[in-house]
Amino acid sequence: MAVPNIALSKQEKTAATTSKLWEFDLIQLAVLLAVTFFSVYYTPPVVNKFVFLAFLPLAYRSNKDFLWLAWFFIIIDAPGRLFSATAADDLRIPLYSLAGGVSLEFSELFLFTYLLKFFIAKPPLKFVFKPAFKVFGIVILLFLFYSLLLGMGAGSIVDAVKYLLPWGWVVIVPYFVDSPEKVFKATRLLLPIVFLALISQIYVFTTGQYWDYVLRGAEFRFSLAVEEGGRASRASASVYIILFCLIQALFYLASDKKMFKSDNYLAAVVFCSAVSIFLSATRGWTLAFGFLIFCSVFYLSKGGKSKKLLNLGIASAVILYILQWSVPLVQYQFEAALERFSTLLLLADGDVTAGGTLERLDVRGKLVMKRFNISPIIGWGFSDGYFDHADAHVGQQNILLNVGLVGFIYLNILYFYFCIKTWLYARAKAIQQQWGRALTIYVFGFLIIFLIHGSSSQFWGFIMHFDQTDKIMTYSFIFAAINALVLSVYDDEGQAQKAQPNSQPAYAEQ
Repeated sequence: MAVPNIALSKQEKTAATTSKLWEFDLIQLAVLLAVTFFSVYYTPPVVNKFVFLAFLPLAYRSNKDFLWLAWFFIIIDAPGRLFSATAADDLRIPLYSLAGGVSLEFSELFLFTYLLKFFIAKPPLKFVFKPAFKVFGIVILLFLFYSLLLGMGAGSIVDAVKYLLPWGWVVIVPYFVDSPEKVFKATRLLLPIVFLALISQIYVFTTGQYWDYVLRGAEFRFSLAVEEGGRASRASASVYIILFCLIQALFYLASDKKMFKSDNYLAAVVFCSAVSIFLSATRGWTLAFGFLIFCSVFYLSKGGKSKKLLNLGIASAVILYILQWSVPLVQYQFEAALERFSTLLLLADGDVTAGGTLERLDVRGKLVMKRFNISPIIGWGFSDGYFDHADAHVGQQNILLNVGLVGFIYLNILYFYFCIKTWLYARAKAIQQQWGRALTIYVFGFLIIFLIHGSSSQFWGFIMHFDQTDKIMTYSFIFAAINALVLSVYDDEGQAQKAQPNSQPAYAEQ
């Protein structure tokens, strides 16, 4: 009778250790975010600059890169638009002025810190998409050379460098978040932001202002408050973190390994993610999230998880009803968002303006294509001619303007190469023995990002303009997750490693 007790004792010790480490990581992140918040909004600019400079050596010396990268993702895509001010004299994440009017943002210094850490690291880069991104970098250099021939003023050169540098994250994040354990830990730190983002949205619906504007004593250019019978508020929060967290929550729900104590927590993440995006009244994102959830639900039902899905669906419907009934503003916004989403039916009937609510097809797209037609084969590169006419509201057309038909074909082939390669990994027997067919969720994730790219704002290409770093960080974490899962199954020679199917990792919540 002693043997079972010893085994139980070991399980309890493992569970206790895992719980303590998780709590410590969460405390560390909370402290980092608290210091960040206090420094930006309640210290003089000089002190604020020193505080953020102090973050750099701490991150460089840390062995918890998953924590620092999660923190960075949060501060650049924070709920309530916290830390989003851009003017030099605003309460903001600091800007460091150099000689000759040149300045560096903290995000760039943080990138340089991790590039240095990456280049002096001893273990070689193991990245399943490394060959593709080598070619990606070479193509960027070719278009930069071509752009110089077309004419690049000092402003265009600076803009091109600032936009292209963040692509370094697509290698850095997979390098430092290189195991399923680190992906799990980073995801677990990011998931609570989904709930905070929804809370921040409801605050905007009530007051008409984002938290950042209230803290700075400024006002948004117009009120975002919700009124009965009024137009839908366009308030949104942390959409890129929400996107990544939704994909991760669906992955862990689909996985054969039980990583979280309760599926209810993951279901709550899925529910709040969907509600937050729908309440933002952004049609392309809403359509994309609906597609992702539908495909994932269909996939899960085929895996014999119908009962779980039914329970989660019923619970979601009840919670949504209670939320609308108890918070009238949510009900008003829900009705207005639903009305806005219904204008897509007009688009299906041939009205390209969707009842006068959609400029992308009949105005913005035409202006971009007019300029593209002057240089249709190789586009305008990163020249002055490109930056003068670029419009990231029309993703596909803007890629044509940027790199022409040649670059357009290359970038779209590359994107679907990522989809196909991930799909092939998801179908591999060795990976299915460990993770089931859950990697298919990432294929769905790539597809909905492409849907957003074609319907709402540019989400693919060399330069995506607004939210460039946020979008690249989203890709970087997705690539890191896929890479870590694949490397956990195959060794350096590409041979499947022996492991017990469906065995619970030690780092999973016990």
